[in-house]
Amino acid sequence: MDTELVLRSAVPEDAPALLLIYAPYVRGTAVTFEYEIPSAAEFAGRIRSVLQRYPFLVAEFRGELVGYAYAAPFKDRAAYDRSVETTVYVRQDKKRLGIGRRLYAALEDALRAQGILNLYACIAIPETADEYLSYDSAAFHARMGFRTVGTFQNCGCKFGRWYHMVWMEKLLGEHCPNPVPARLFGPAGADAPDYGLLVRQVHSFQEAEPFYVPLMANTAALLWESLPALNWAGFYIMRRGELLLGPFQGKPACIRIALGKGVCGTAASENRVLRVPDVHAFPGHIACDSASLSELVLPLRQNGRVAAVLDLDSPLPDRFSPADEAGLRQLVAALAENISFSENGGTGI
Repeated sequence: MDTELVLRSAVPEDAPALLLIYAPYVRGTAVTFEYEIPSAAEFAGRIRSVLQRYPFLVAEFRGELVGYAYAAPFKDRAAYDRSVETTVYVRQDKKRLGIGRRLYAALEDALRAQGILNLYACIAIPETADEYLSYDSAAFHARMGFRTVGTFQNCGCKFGRWYHMVWMEKLLGEHCPNPVPARLFGPAGADAPDYGLLVRQVHSFQEAEPFYVPLMANTAALLWESLPALNWAGFYIMRRGELLLGPFQGKPACIRIALGKGVCGTAASENRVLRVPDVHAFPGHIACDSASLSELVLPLRQNGRVAAVLDLDSPLPDRFSPADEAGLRQLVAALAENISFSENGGTGI
């Protein structure tokens, strides 16, 4: 299932399908303390409300939605800006297949990219497991790295029975003095880059030195600082019939990529831009960084042939928009106008 599972951001139109997942938990379990199944309109409103600030992710398998996960404010006071409450639901006939794990891992990566530091899960537990509630949710969160930080006794009554509630916590990063404010999720939190300005900055790099090493190093650093929610930005150079790692920002990456392999190798072999909303659904995806969920690869052409590719990865699903693609096409074209792959001024390695 793992290779066929597609993660993406929810849209309000997903509400009816997501209610098919949630309704059985309302009707027949104490996993949620909600008594009444919300209407599709109400659930769509919940999706819109979450997406104003946080991720709401869905898992799709063979065209059907099989799970979802989202974050919500932990508390509304400003000091809680970097803390959220997390929630995950998986369709009952698709449990224990790794869907919840994939959703939560993606949710954590997206929240980490926003600058969120503390995750909290509010979980119902029974005094003794019964037909309405087990310890499965608490056990799942423990496997995902959460720890119990508090228990509220007999705080929820459903089906005529009293249930406890535990708070579980997971820390995503360091708590430094005077942290920057958390970024909003997705397009709402992404300051639209001025690609015209970025192109002009690339031209200034070229005027200083057109040799590919400093030029690509500065361009990768520029994109890393200018585009939000990236976990890798850099170049692969065409050399002797394969792609060789060039200047980049991010975690260590694959040194060589064969043509036709992964997103980069496919973009290079087919000489075309590839914008991939979910890398796990891309055949033969090469996972240099397991946090990557979406990717944009643009060939840099000289004399009609691919000389290199620009590769951008994000921990968010469907991170790159058509506007990003259009702007980065301009930037790569500007790079190709004046770049030397030889210290003597030639164009080949």
